Amino acid sequence: MTTPQMPSGQITVADLYTTLQNLNTNLTKALTQLEVINSRNNQADTQARDHELRLRKVEEITAIAAGKALATKLWSGGLGALTGANVSATLTHIH
Repeated sequence: MTTPQMPSGQITVADLYTTLQNLNTNLTKALTQLEVINSRNNQADTQARDHELRLRKVEEITAIAAGKALATKLWSGGLGALTGANVSATLTHIH
């Protein structure tokens, strides 16, 4: 940023006052814009946290469903093997 050139002649208190008023106006606008940006960032952070929580819940439900499916498969396979063995043993005794 370059230093502004001083105008030739005298600088009055009115000039300083006008410059300070302009600076104050610009600073107020900038602070307002920062508040808006901060609010948007906070909303985005909240949405991101909510999205992550939902994904974790879906992953949890998927893992539980996969575990139940595996347990059911193992149980039904074991039960089928036992039932099949009992049927074979019964048929063997009958002959």
